[in-house]
Order: sequence, then C-alpha cells, then structure tokens
Amino acid sequence: MLKEEFWPLVRSGKKRITIRRFTRLKPGDEVYIHAGGKIVGEARILRVYEKTVDELSEEEAEKEGIPLPKLRKLISKMYGNGPLKIIEFELTRIYDPPLDPEELFYSKERPGALAKRILEQVEDIDPEARRILERLAETDSIRQVAMEMGGLKYRKKIRAVLRRYASLLFDGAQSSGE
Repeated sequence: MLKEEFWPLVRSGKKRITIRRFTRLKPGDEVYIHAGGKIVGEARILRVYEKTVDELSEEEAEKEGIPLPKLRKLISKMYGNGPLKIIEFELTRIYDPPLDPEELFYSKERPGALAKRILEQVEDIDPEARRILERLAETDSIRQVAMEMGGLKYRKKIRAVLRRYASLLFDGAQSSGE
C-alpha cells in the first residue's frame, strides 16, 4: 500500500523500495501495489533487510526517489527510530486503468452486500468469521470493522475471511449450475 503521490515514482522506476515497521514479505513474493484505493500494479520482492532511520543511506534515498534528509524526516515522523524493514522490489506489471480491488476480489459486489449473501447462502461459517461477516454486512466498511477490532492491521484478516467464504459461495453456485 502506497500513498497515492508515490505511485508516479514507482511507475517511472525511481522508487524501488518501500520502508515499513513490520513485514511478512520475503524475496520472491509477488504482490499487488495499491495506491489511492486502487490496484495500480504488481511487483516482485527482491530483498528485505533491516535498518534504523539513522542508518538509512544515500542508497536507500536513491531507491526511494527522494533526498536522504527528506527520507529520514518522513520515516522518523511515521515510525520513530526503531528497527525498520526495507523492502526492495521490481515493478512487474502496471494496470492502466487501475483495478478496483472490490471488483477483482469480491465479484463486483460491495463487501457488505457480499457478506450478506455469504451469511444467507454458505453453511458452516466459523463463529469468529460469522461475527466479522455480520459486522461487515451492517457497516459495508472493511476499514470500520478493522478499527472496531483494534486497528487497520485487521483489514487483512477481514479480507481473508471475505475471500475464503466468497470462494465457497461462488464454487457452490458454479457446482449447482447457477
């Protein structure tokens, strides 16, 4: 996930790293690049390594596409001076126009509408997933449900629940001839 203003730097090849506090990414992973609420491209992770803000060098600044003093100030403001993960990537695909993640992952349905359909049509939903889907059906907002669960870090879990049960819904529809 990028701030929308960084996408032109990625697209031009000037930005080849992203810096995060935490990551589960590893070399070889293929990822979607999100910016401005859309999927704008795909990338392959080349390298993941750790540094602090003070250890960031001209090499990272060059790969971020911004001057080192500005990079250190920006990262320090966002994350403090603890350990950081530097994720080096190569852009492998550009989507022009960008893809709508809801269309890609949720069959052109709003998350709330899809959650309602899942609750109505899929049997054997585990209790935690059911609570997530029920709240999503009420709010129609992955972000809001994540915040209610304790923070934006829960968006990934909510999306995984939605995709898992949507695939059961769609597989069931296909096997029943719908």
